[in-house]
Amino acid sequence: MDSPESHGATVLLAWEGKQDFAELIDYTAKLEAAGLLPYSGLLHQTWFSRNQSPYAHAVNLNLVANLGNLGDGSWAESGRFQGLVAAIPPPGELVVEV
Repeated sequence: MDSPESHGATVLLAWEGKQDFAELIDYTAKLEAAGLLPYSGLLHQTWFSRNQSPYAHAVNLNLVANLGNLGDGSWAESGRFQGLVAAIPPPGELVVEV
């Protein structure tokens, strides 16, 4: 696993909106595999709060799962998460444009 300095640089990229979704998923998967769930949660939360992306819902769900694995359900109960869940259309109303 990368050094603490490297992790700090990665969080800074997320903070500055310079880390793309694929990089985020790859890096957080490595953190989780190394047993560093709090670091993964921090990176998910930083990226989610600082980036505008069509993938924000996926990052938010990963964050909720990560925090759940840490025994922290506070984000899942937050208004921001509930608002995202409410915005998801029911399965019969989901329209996928190809």
